[in-house]
Amino acid sequence: MIRFALPVALLLTVATTARAESRPAAADNYGWQVAATDATLIGAAVAGFSLEGKDGSLNYIPSNTLMAVGGIGYFLGGPLVHISHKHYGRAGVSAAIRFGLPIFGGAIAARFATCSPNEILCGLDEFAMGFAVGAVSAAVVDSTLIAPWSSKSAAEPEPPVAVAPRAPARLTISPRLVATPDIAMLGVGGQF
Repeated sequence: MIRFALPVALLLTVATTARAESRPAAADNYGWQVAATDATLIGAAVAGFSLEGKDGSLNYIPSNTLMAVGGIGYFLGGPLVHISHKHYGRAGVSAAIRFGLPIFGGAIAARFATCSPNEILCGLDEFAMGFAVGAVSAAVVDSTLIAPWSSKSAAEPEPPVAVAPRAPARLTISPRLVATPDIAMLGVGGQF
């Protein structure tokens, strides 16, 4: 599974960054930031689950760290991007769908479980699958509908604004993802 999940997360990150670079710059053009954050954090969680093993009894510190960072970051990443752009209402909606859609998806999927009368934790696997589908759906909705790709319509020309030139940004931070058949690493790299 790790051989599939990590390249998909990397491709999502590259695709959203390339899409953002091809669009004209706008003040509220940050949907790609939400998508890149989600792709990176969901990739980290999937990598952690994959490193843990099929039975989950490995208790491997890097896998537990990846699962924690990916899981907690998924719920907080999108809302924090909205907050950084001073869109507090959108941050609240983002947090609501990030908690609501996965639980709703898990509840629907758990209803389709076939259980024997004395089975303990019946439907947990189905709930987990529905939860994952709900989480990915919430990430897509957040990056495409809640976070605007551009808040200006094409019919409205933007008035010219005199802006003093700024020094170019000197700090560049980007996600790093390395996957081999034996290990997967997720990190952050930067340039000064």
